[in-house]
Amino acid sequence: MSALSEVLDPYRRRIARDTATLSRAMLAYATATVDDAEPGAFTSSRIRRALDSLDSDIAAARRRVRALPRDTPGRGRAYNALGTLAQGYAELEESLKGMGTQEGIDAATSAEGHLAAGGEQLDALRRYLR
Repeated sequence: MSALSEVLDPYRRRIARDTATLSRAMLAYATATVDDAEPGAFTSSRIRRALDSLDSDIAAARRRVRALPRDTPGRGRAYNALGTLAQGYAELEESLKGMGTQEGIDAATSAEGHLAAGGEQLDALRRYLR
């Protein structure tokens, strides 16, 4: 196993767990909003906690990747992919705060692109490291 894989693997699992938690929280929030027939303010503590966990885990992974020697294969690609994911989740949070506004729509569009790109970059990196 490469040094980069050893650093990334635990964080890959944490980020996947946090993403699943965020998905469940957003589904519960959406279900409650539909059931109540009223949109709620973006104050779901479960959503905020999931986004905070994602932010913390991605930041920690980036620090660990950055601490690797510069000549570590894939180091720069991993650092950039994690940065793209971090940007996407930050934009997702902004889109939720601005739900129903043009700013929220723009942030959601941008978040979608960054999250997809970050995921694709990490998948390509995983294939590269095999």
